[in-house]
Amino acid sequence: MGSEMIVRVTTDDSGAIADVEIVQQSETAEVAGEALRKLPQQMIALNTFDVDAVSGASVSSKALIQAVRDALSQVPGRDS
Repeated sequence: MGSEMIVRVTTDDSGAIADVEIVQQSETAEVAGEALRKLPQQMIALNTFDVDAVSGASVSSKALIQAVRDALSQVPGRDS
């Protein structure tokens, strides 16, 4: 089980999250699969990285949340 994750986050002109793409990850599909499918959708729908971790995949969830938080911190004019 790894915890490093690389994501590409796309925002629209207003700074809202338009897409969260997982570019690289080392999580096992059996453990992290659900989190890696659900969390990006939730982040887009809620326009925030601050979503609840998926039960049973807390390490993977936290790695994804942190990666998206880091990516959003680089978007000019966005306060996460």
